[in-house]
Amino acid sequence: MYDRILIPTDGSMAADKASLHAFNLAEKFDSELHVLYVVSRWIPPVLSNDVKIPGEVHLSQRTVEKLKSGEMPDDVETKEKLMRPTEKIADEGRERGIKVVQSVRAGKPNKEIIDYIRKYDVDMIVMGSHGKGSLDHMILGSTTDKVLKLAEIPVVVIDTYQS
Repeated sequence: MYDRILIPTDGSMAADKASLHAFNLAEKFDSELHVLYVVSRWIPPVLSNDVKIPGEVHLSQRTVEKLKSGEMPDDVETKEKLMRPTEKIADEGRERGIKVVQSVRAGKPNKEIIDYIRKYDVDMIVMGSHGKGSLDHMILGSTTDKVLKLAEIPVVVIDTYQS
């Protein structure tokens, strides 16, 4: 029924909370769990040739373009740093015996999530209601709200503020 479940992550508490529900669903349906981190940066091409992820890693424009096309950078150190936001969830899933696929992309998170579910034939998305965005919306986070509107598959939204 649900062969592939996606948990988008930005390393936030919301994604961590959502992952617990994704694990339970993946176990129940014997699903493959996809963990996706989207490097979200809009840089006017005229102003900059590179991207700096705060506290994380410096990305050249070439690396950003590779990520946008679905490829990982060749540099091992950069690749490891980019995979960090997916590691906690992926490791926990594997410890529970779930098959896990880790991915990193660059672009607008909602667009990349929708592109990803189409490309990999994902059957369900499990995500938190708020992530690391600078301004929370009244009910849902911006990315979650957009994914809900655009996804043609079930989207399970976990309330970040729920105990």
